[in-house]
Order: sequence, then structure tokens, then C-alpha cells
Amino acid sequence: MLAGMTACEQDVLVSGNPSGSAVTAVETAAAMEIETANAGTIQLDSYDGRWLVVNFWAQWCAPCRIEIPELNELNKREGIQVFGVDFDRHQDAELAQVIDKMAIEFPVLYDERLGDLTLPWPSVLPVTYLVRDGRIVETLQGPQTQEGLLEMMSEEPTEIAGN
Repeated sequence: MLAGMTACEQDVLVSGNPSGSAVTAVETAAAMEIETANAGTIQLDSYDGRWLVVNFWAQWCAPCRIEIPELNELNKREGIQVFGVDFDRHQDAELAQVIDKMAIEFPVLYDERLGDLTLPWPSVLPVTYLVRDGRIVETLQGPQTQEGLLEMMSEEPTEIAGN
């Protein structure tokens, strides 16, 4: 994707855009490993070609609690992988308790990094990022439904000129 670029040039951070239109190229390391709170170590390259749905949630956020079952169901679909990020940054046993209490079935990341892609930390909740081929395609604020997310993922991603 970014052949011919130096490692430094490939180290791109993605910043958010409230309109959800930001799409920035990011090189994904071939064998990037991600440690999750509830699914062990994951090889990020095993998700090449899939839609990645990254949802920021908190236990105290009522809309977050409402959308978790929708995200659990979405995660069962072919070609889609859902990840969660705990906005309150709980760790270890405390995070495991929150995951159990909220009945989260998809992998939960320890922070906003998804391999070489650093997602913008949200100022409101819930926030969901749709990522495809190392790029943030859509930034969504508010609770999401499986149907709405599937509809967005069926559309062709568009890039901002110059990226």
C-alpha cells in the first residue's frame, strides 16, 4: 500500500473529524500483535480485508449499554470484526468484571491503538469507528444498530482528495 516509503513516513497517526469524513492512509504491520482484555493476543494481519468496527464505550453510558447486544451480533457476521475500548480505561480484573457485567462478546482493546492506527480519543460516547484497509472510513457518534452499520459498510468508502 505505501511501498517505497520509509518507516518514518509510514508512521501516520489518524486524527478524527466530527463529520466522519476523514480517511487517512496507514500501513499495517504484517504480523502486528494486539493484546486484548478478553480474547488473548490477536494477529492483526488475520483481519486483512475485513471491516473493523471499533466502539468506545463506558459502563455508565446508557446508550453504550443499549448498543452492546447489536455489536455482539454484528461481530458474528462474516467479514466483520468488532473491537471495543473502555473509555474509563479499567485494567485487568476490574476490566474483566465490567466486560462480564456488560455481556461484551467481542475483543476489548486496552487502548486506542489498533496496530499502527491510533484512533482519536472521543469526547462523547458512544463513538464507533469503521476501519477498512488501515483507514478510518467513518466516525459515528451515538448508539449504532447492526442494520445501520451493515448499511454503511455496504457503501463504497470514499477518500478525501490528496490521501
